[in-house]
Amino acid sequence: MLLFDTHCHLLDEKNKKSAEEIIKDSQEVGVGLFVNIGTNLKDNQKAIALAEKHKNVFCAIGIYPHEEPGVSLNELEKGLREQLKSSKKIVGIGETGIDLVRSPSLDLRYAGGFGKARASAYQGRGLKEQLELFEMQIKLAVEFSLPLVIHNRNGDKEVLVLAEKYSKKGLFGICHCFVQNWNYGKKMLDYGFYLAFGGIITYDSGEYILETVKKAPLEKILIETDSPWLAPEPLRSSINEPKNIRLVAEKIAEVRGIGYDEVVKITYENGKRLFKLN
Repeated sequence: MLLFDTHCHLLDEKNKKSAEEIIKDSQEVGVGLFVNIGTNLKDNQKAIALAEKHKNVFCAIGIYPHEEPGVSLNELEKGLREQLKSSKKIVGIGETGIDLVRSPSLDLRYAGGFGKARASAYQGRGLKEQLELFEMQIKLAVEFSLPLVIHNRNGDKEVLVLAEKYSKKGLFGICHCFVQNWNYGKKMLDYGFYLAFGGIITYDSGEYILETVKKAPLEKILIETDSPWLAPEPLRSSINEPKNIRLVAEKIAEVRGIGYDEVVKITYENGKRLFKLN
């Protein structure tokens, strides 16, 4: 029974191991597929190269809300278009979305932020610029018929407005690192999105998310690690790896009252269907 980590950062500087070592260690415990995420043009290119080297590694490419400061929207769109045409191993666009930090002291890692750029994210793009960057990538996702990988921190209203607007034009995708309530989840499901759960659902502070874990249609659930961030309990203080995704699947099985193998099988097939991996 194979696991599918639908969102990981195999090349992040926080990792203590090489991407090759991480992949090998994860395969040994049953992780069969990986979607490695890019967040800027340079890292996207590295993600593409890694995916081209490994049959079971794919990638999503995009511009994170606070990445590529000072680069024009036109330049970023041009760069993404060139990359999208360069490889068949690209299976998604993102992560992209809205990242509004209310306080410089907020723990940015809690909802999926990572890297040096995130440590000063409160000095990054304002909402207007984020929306322009987000919408540009939404349009690319629709044009290339690829799932959109949404990062959302404190941007529920804005994300819902754009998801509704573009769902009518064929947009679909993933709510990465889902941490909102069930009412929000229902709306995103209606707009054609899957809900991806990670290590946060194993935290005491993430207990409120479990209503959504329990109620969401099984055929619309994905699992992810967001590694090297958000290690699940009891590994929370450690650097996360895709091999730890088993703990997320176990938590979903517990909450749903179903077998672990069923969760693994369903989420694996869900991921293959969403990313069109036949």
